[in-house]
Amino acid sequence: PRATSGDDSAAARPSVQQDEAGIDLHANLVDYTGLEFAKALARHSVEIGLPKHYAPNHVVPEGKMRVVGIKAKKISSTKAVLIVKIISPPSLKNVQMQMFCTNLETKTTVTR
Repeated sequence: PRATSGDDSAAARPSVQQDEAGIDLHANLVDYTGLEFAKALARHSVEIGLPKHYAPNHVVPEGKMRVVGIKAKKISSTKAVLIVKIISPPSLKNVQMQMFCTNLETKTTVTR
């Protein structure tokens, strides 16, 4: 069914995309573990832009760094890494490196 002019919110809403484990890629990814998050990025080949200081071996890339996840790896009960392949710039193309998947949002608990 097509959205009518009175229902613009349905047309503007992104479609739900879920990975095989049921992770909605438009959901708040803070609610998932690092491993679940890494697996979703790898499964969907999500392209990630990185700042130049992330380049391996202290190389200064000549262009924008773009990577794509290829594998998720659990490293502890609470931590995971995403193995990524660099897709640009050409000088670093196909080089692999790992990125930590961590939640930078602080979780607070109410104490009495």
